[in-house]
Amino acid sequence: MKKCSERIQMPFAVDRNGCSNLSDQVAEGFRKAIRSGHYQPGDILPSREEIAHALDISVRIPREAMAILAAENLVRPRRGVGCSVMATRETLWNGRFLIVERHVSDGSYFFGAMMSEVRKRLSTARYLYSYLSMSRKPTHRQVYDANPVKEALLDKYDAALAICPDETLTRLLSKKLPLITVDGPPANVDAISSGGGKVPDEMLEHCRATGIRDILYVDINNCEDEVRKMRLKGFNVEHLKIARHRHVQSLEDLERKSFELCMKRFAQQNHRPELIYFGDDHLARGGLTALLAQHVSVPDEVKVVTMSNKGFVPAFPVSLARYEYDPVVFGAYVADCLIAKRDGRDMPNPPTFRRYLPGDSFP
Repeated sequence: MKKCSERIQMPFAVDRNGCSNLSDQVAEGFRKAIRSGHYQPGDILPSREEIAHALDISVRIPREAMAILAAENLVRPRRGVGCSVMATRETLWNGRFLIVERHVSDGSYFFGAMMSEVRKRLSTARYLYSYLSMSRKPTHRQVYDANPVKEALLDKYDAALAICPDETLTRLLSKKLPLITVDGPPANVDAISSGGGKVPDEMLEHCRATGIRDILYVDINNCEDEVRKMRLKGFNVEHLKIARHRHVQSLEDLERKSFELCMKRFAQQNHRPELIYFGDDHLARGGLTALLAQHVSVPDEVKVVTMSNKGFVPAFPVSLARYEYDPVVFGAYVADCLIAKRDGRDMPNPPTFRRYLPGDSFP
């Protein structure tokens, strides 16, 4: 049996400047090296310290990567020896997926919690997955580098999951694999919506019952359908929209732009809406700060409703009415949809995880 821990030169590299999780990059590097035969069944992989030293990363990262590979039955930890590569006949997994995330705004709490649950759910059900995070090209902030995806598609997968894809990425993946998208453009694929920016019908019914007609809707620029829906129901809607690709590179940008738009809106116009609806919790944080700075009283001068993620609620002097999403429940649903896609079954019914929570801001 060959002892591979003496090999200090790694058969792969990591991209410390990329958006992809380093633990996933290390796990995928070893996964490919094992499948290609670089590491044979029975070989002992380099120690966590040797991996960390060779790749110039924290020892925590190879520890997490080995845990991923062990859960996939690709390696077996042996006390005092290290991680040994298991024989192909010993790998007990049900399928393999390609997951591609196109970063629109970095650090999203919702998508981070969602993806954590997707990975957990797939690993528990004994499915392998390869994860890619598409980053913007340094020379053109609106263009994403698709070359890593094209390279990944040379390998074999049962299905693909695309997070916030554009039309180019959707076409690229759907030509090669059965595809499910989350918050992607309209296309001839199974598409799932996380519900961001949606205006709940219950809120509009409450507005109608209490005589509210003027609504200020603060969200990104791809929610025109929601604006049309409110106008068709007889509401006067003013839309403060943020051009996501033009103004937003991070969640800090999202909050800052919301603050700037709301500051300008309430400084220049005497007419105030009866209600403000923030379609995102980060937008709400910026907009609510602007209301405080402009000394706009909530709910005496204007009522407020926000869309929030469970566990991430904007702080404000009065309790806020909100519609709450649970990203963990949604992540489990996405994973179940992906498994159903692989098995050729119909996707399960979406969870009813939205709930209306009345607050002092929306009596």
